[in-house]
Amino acid sequence: MLCIPLQTPAQTAWPSRPVKLVVGFPPGGAADLLARVVGDKLSAALGQSFVVENRPGADGVVGANAVAQADPDGTTLLVTSSSFVINPSVHKNLPFDVIRDFEPVSSIASVEAYILGVNPALPAKTVAELVALTRTPDSKISFGSPGIGNSIHLVTELFKSLTKTSMVHVPYRGAGQAITGLIAGDVQVMFLTPPSSIGYIDQGQIRALAYTGAKRFARFPNVLTMAESGVPGMEQMGSWTGLFVPAGTN
Repeated sequence: MLCIPLQTPAQTAWPSRPVKLVVGFPPGGAADLLARVVGDKLSAALGQSFVVENRPGADGVVGANAVAQADPDGTTLLVTSSSFVINPSVHKNLPFDVIRDFEPVSSIASVEAYILGVNPALPAKTVAELVALTRTPDSKISFGSPGIGNSIHLVTELFKSLTKTSMVHVPYRGAGQAITGLIAGDVQVMFLTPPSSIGYIDQGQIRALAYTGAKRFARFPNVLTMAESGVPGMEQMGSWTGLFVPAGTN
């Protein structure tokens, strides 16, 4: 669900010039896709340009830092994912404080759960078959993520812990690049958000093995939940995308 802030009479002068929507990830990921949808709707509603600016690096830290240092004049906004609040726990010496240096504006969207996807060349059509493959002595199976400490990285580590499997982590600079790596076979496994993966699954470029929700995903009713696949404990592992401004923005 998209949440677009409404203007009040005292705010009718905003925005008086183009607004940047800074995304701390490369094009193609959920935050980038949602920022473009929000930007288009705000442009149409307010009659001013809202331009997406991708500033990838360090799982969103580079983009967030650019917004933290921007003038608090309402023309530089941050569109980011739940990794924004995870980063302080996994990155030392962040150049900003997520509470002190930002003000939340709106939730843009939330993802109920993740899809466990594999490259179709991998001979695994169930979670059990995937687990068995990772346990073979010559296994070289790797998994992709948008970066170290990203929620997708963490949910994969939880999967590894619960299933006692071993896979090599290959961090990318964003979800779009990680999905490209999965489709190309550079990595074989990845947990995916539905918005960024449904099209690829429909086209057969990614095989969906399981869903981390408490119930099956309505879009893919034949894909089992993790619990149904024999891996309880991974229900409702979702994420969100939100809109923030620099602290002190009026």
